[in-house]
Amino acid sequence: LGNRSYQLALMRLHEISGSLIKVKFEMLRLVEELKDAAWESGEDNEEIDLRRETKLTP
Repeated sequence: LGNRSYQLALMRLHEISGSLIKVKFEMLRLVEELKDAAWESGEDNEEIDLRRETKLTP
């Protein structure tokens, strides 16, 4: 690879790694939301349908 191609590849790799880090943090945030929803569901003895974001009573 030429010097310019090498620089472009490094820039692209940097962009991709930044995107992956953002995805990781978003996934961690979603996991915390799911934990909270499960905790609240257990307290109220109700089920939560995560596909529709609605609460279902048993």
